[in-house]
Amino acid sequence: MSAKWLIDESDKKSGDILEVRGLPTNSVDRDRHLGFRESWNRQGNGFKITKIVGSSDTGDSQKVNADALAVHGHYDGVCTQGGSDGTVQALMAAKHPFVPRSGEGENE
Repeated sequence: MSAKWLIDESDKKSGDILEVRGLPTNSVDRDRHLGFRESWNRQGNGFKITKIVGSSDTGDSQKVNADALAVHGHYDGVCTQGGSDGTVQALMAAKHPFVPRSGEGENE
């Protein structure tokens, strides 16, 4: 659903998508990643996906997202498994324009 939503919300047919995975070796991370990629491969082939390992912790998530933005500069959409608030904080700190972003609802 995250991949389909990102594709539907994008006003482009190609671009760069950031996939922020969850905790390594966690079955939830694996299942979400496989579902995201399966759906993406069916519908969003014009996009390049950059994958990073995130965390549900706000600070960790913000750091890995900030690092990805520093290296790549711009993304046209983001799918984040957990730590969605850290993703948003990294976008704001980098003065990156808001882009379609799917992920978990956080309540902090």
